[in-house]
Amino acid sequence: MYCKKCGNEITNEDTFCAKCGAVTGAQGQPQPNKVEIPPMGNVKPPKPKKSRNALWISLFAVLLVLVASALIVVFVVLPASDTQNTTDSYVIYVNDGEVVIFEDIFEYDNDQITYEIDGEEYDELFSDDFMDEPTDITVLIEDENGDLRKTVFIPGVMIVDTEQDDSVRWSDYDEAQTLYVSDEIGVVELSDIVELTSVTVLFLDKCTNITDIDDISEMEQLQGLSICIMDIDDIDVLEDLKSLNRLDLLVLDNLDDFDVLEDLHSLKSLRVSAINIDEISDLGALESLESLIIISIQSLTDVQSIEDFSSLKFLKLKNISTLEDIDALDELESLESLSLFSLHNLESIDVLEDINGLRELFLINLSLVDEDDADDIIDYLEDNDVTVYADNLYFEKDQVQEPVSQVDPQEPVSQLDTSGLTIGFINAGPDDYYAQFADAFITIAEYEGFEVIVMQSDYSPEKELSNAKDLIAAGVDALAVITVSSNRSADTIALANDAGVPIFFIAGKPSVNPGDTLNGHVTDNFVMIGYLAGQWVAQNYPDAVCVNIPGFMGQGPAEGEIVGFDMALAQAGMPPAILLPSSDWQRQYAIPVARDLIASGLDFDVLFACNDETYFGVQQVFDELGITDKIIVSANAKDDTWPNLLSGELAASSPNPPSLNADLCVQQIMRYLNGEDFVQSLQIVPPSVITGSNIDTAIPWSVTAYMRGRKNNDFQYLLEDYERAFLSNIDLFEAFDTAFSDYMN
Repeated sequence: MYCKKCGNEITNEDTFCAKCGAVTGAQGQPQPNKVEIPPMGNVKPPKPKKSRNALWISLFAVLLVLVASALIVVFVVLPASDTQNTTDSYVIYVNDGEVVIFEDIFEYDNDQITYEIDGEEYDELFSDDFMDEPTDITVLIEDENGDLRKTVFIPGVMIVDTEQDDSVRWSDYDEAQTLYVSDEIGVVELSDIVELTSVTVLFLDKCTNITDIDDISEMEQLQGLSICIMDIDDIDVLEDLKSLNRLDLLVLDNLDDFDVLEDLHSLKSLRVSAINIDEISDLGALESLESLIIISIQSLTDVQSIEDFSSLKFLKLKNISTLEDIDALDELESLESLSLFSLHNLESIDVLEDINGLRELFLINLSLVDEDDADDIIDYLEDNDVTVYADNLYFEKDQVQEPVSQVDPQEPVSQLDTSGLTIGFINAGPDDYYAQFADAFITIAEYEGFEVIVMQSDYSPEKELSNAKDLIAAGVDALAVITVSSNRSADTIALANDAGVPIFFIAGKPSVNPGDTLNGHVTDNFVMIGYLAGQWVAQNYPDAVCVNIPGFMGQGPAEGEIVGFDMALAQAGMPPAILLPSSDWQRQYAIPVARDLIASGLDFDVLFACNDETYFGVQQVFDELGITDKIIVSANAKDDTWPNLLSGELAASSPNPPSLNADLCVQQIMRYLNGEDFVQSLQIVPPSVITGSNIDTAIPWSVTAYMRGRKNNDFQYLLEDYERAFLSNIDLFEAFDTAFSDYMN
């Protein structure tokens, strides 16, 4: 069986998931009362646009998290203006029946876009108006002065949107040229689509019934294809589409082979988002490619091998928190337009001076270190006729607090002589979540002078026990374990006790047989996470009406956040938050919850998102619908959200970084080996929620950033600080336990 929160494999005996701490044995728990959010009502017909007033362009707001939207390339008719921008990348997507089309470079506010059909202009389009016959659409895009900047002609648009109408009459679509298909309910067959021989641009969005696209080879006429959020693991059939020049691959978790791209010799534009690549070279050497958009690929640290894209004219990199180095961009001799959005580990843009053909540059939500140097580069580019749009470029530290502990940041945290000492680290499995824990543990332990032997349990309790035996036989001085099975962890602890090897656990709650000893344990407390978020809301918005999108219900962590958030509100004399349907901790499930919330007309002021992925889903919907008067708080405070905290889109977030868990475990081991006292079972009390005003104290999840901040003493990381906070809040934790028990029972 698998944990419904995180997908980790668990046994029937497990009470807690070792990966996320979820209570697995509580599946029969009663669900709390929830407010029923009515679905979106009947969609409205297009409204004629009354006037085209001058509108202020929102170039510098990152309006949409575009993981779940797709690029459809259309034909461009340039206006008679002297604009330099001639890209043909446009986005079409459908949100609760509303059709949105905009230019991908700027990510325009909807107010700057007008749609012309049969000579009449409209502010809004709706999917049910495109289900009967093909309709030509001309998109009119205004500039910052309200003047027409560009027009886009899209021929023969038709939409299949089964959320609005699940009775699809395919005969009505015979003459469609641009076809958008959204089918979460699973009624559409690919065999129906491939019969439509007039379709030249096809967008498949969340088509849950389509898991194999081999039949798409019959659509030899296809010029543009977008595949978004689908269970597809093979795209080799695309080599049969000889006319394909535009392709989107978006949020395809099971796809990891992209070799076919090199065989698409007609391909001019490629957009990828949240797919399984480790570096740009995994996409192949696409020498004919002219436009490349990369969004939310969290494994890229640099853009080496970008020279393989020798014809590239337009490049956009967005929401890549790991990207630190873009120096290879100077190899792109044909590059004319470059967009860098939300790259908060990118510290320098020096290379931009060396891109000779650059004509247009977008720099939004970065974390550049040297402000003077960056300003000089921008001035240089503008002097050389490069149009530069820039906003929120620098990681501000105007409110740096005094260090929380006065130690030499270059010295280890203990005087223990660790030379010759070895820690055996047993990781539950090889996935990215566990890998992040492992990277932090290994890096910190080696920094403190230990040797580390790492073993993987591959989600097997038996292998965890076998790994412990092997490490004990190898003579390790201590064991650190992220357990596979909470209940079966007692066997590992007993084995270590019998061998006289101290054993420490991180995260998942271990069980201990009577008479055995767990030498140390560090974990987050989900009630505390919710409590801190609720405290911040109560202090800053004491009259607010709050709503809460929880994580997966019935396991413990989601209920813990609910209990903590409402407890803080109650202490301030505020009513509890209105509980909405669960997001299951996932962005794609948060989106419909947020859409239904707005559609319901429910009056609220503050939304608590159970984690950062849920926040991103909510923010996407709020951006799409132009919602700007709501306060959003979340949990995690991951590095990815720091630009949003700085911009104020996300007001506050309760932190729970795995890097800190690993660090505190290493320090517990050091205390034990040095014969020093320490709190053996430590629940972390974060110093504070993270906001835009104290972002300098945020604890990074990424190991590189964490170690840099640790050395600079930028945040609390010493064990004694967290022990002091835990002991000072014992009564609060007891109250948490009581309230949580009452809620679950």
